Amino acid sequence: MNADMFDNYLLMLCLKLGPGAMLILDKAPYYTWTLHSAPMKNSCYDDMTICCDENGIWYDETRATTDRSVKDRILKDYFFQAYVAPSIRPWHNVKTAKAIASDFGVEILRLPSYHCFFNLIEFVWSINKNNVAKHNSITQIAHKLEAVKALLVTALEGIEEQTFINWVYHTFKLEEKYRQAQAIDINHQLPPTGGHDDEDDDDDIDLLREKDDDDGSNVVD
Repeated sequence: MNADMFDNYLLMLCLKLGPGAMLILDKAPYYTWTLHSAPMKNSCYDDMTICCDENGIWYDETRATTDRSVKDRILKDYFFQAYVAPSIRPWHNVKTAKAIASDFGVEILRLPSYHCFFNLIEFVWSINKNNVAKHNSITQIAHKLEAVKALLVTALEGIEEQTFINWVYHTFKLEEKYRQAQAIDINHQLPPTGGHDDEDDDDDIDLLREKDDDDGSNVVD
């Protein structure tokens, strides 16, 4: 997967979903890249000067440097505020995925870093990948891709409605557990680990590694 492939997929997906839909995405690089990125305060001088060149903004090249031997050099913080900041436009640093989704009225919800288990699709993929691996007996390379695709489609079509509903409610339970344990909104950044002593948490995360013969029907107690 790369950014171009994902953008093409997202375009087709949003076209089918239509206005009012919501997509849950993590922070993989190809989900979060920007088509028109602008420098930030901590960017290097080269990135800042390139931004100025692209926007036709004049600056003193001899003073825009990190070379401390230049006594009257322009400090980078001042250079950013005086030259770069005025050239930044609203469309700079907009995530490409967000721009595509917005055109179709689709909202994107970002998961906190290191918390993929808040996305119920992870449970779907975990169980189905196990099922594919369990039944994959094709050894001929020429036919392997088609065989794996057929197995995956069969596994996905075999998911019962109630099983999927169970996964949804299990995800709700995880969110609520973290809200209570961390005392912060799930939509904000969460620490990667720690913060509570609930022994059941390991069991929740281990659901991503269910045994092959578990169909996920007992996710909700």
